[in-house]
Amino acid sequence: MISRQEAVRRISDRAARDPVFRHSLKIAPHATLEAMFGVDLPPDLEIEILQDAPRRVHIVLPENDLTDEALEEMAARMSGWNRPG
Repeated sequence: MISRQEAVRRISDRAARDPVFRHSLKIAPHATLEAMFGVDLPPDLEIEILQDAPRRVHIVLPENDLTDEALEEMAARMSGWNRPG
């Protein structure tokens, strides 16, 4: 079994190069992913397909709360980002 991170990477890579797969993923994510990975997904599993745009960014939060150490590390990484104003 592959990790969730590896699965997302494979899905993103394929969607970037295969417009038919990308369209299928948007309209029928369960069936598309089941076919891609050869698995049965739970019917109650929510799959949300989002697409970044020039003025839209998606941030996926981890399931568990971040530790203070992880928050400090994230803040340090973001210190170089442009700030409004």
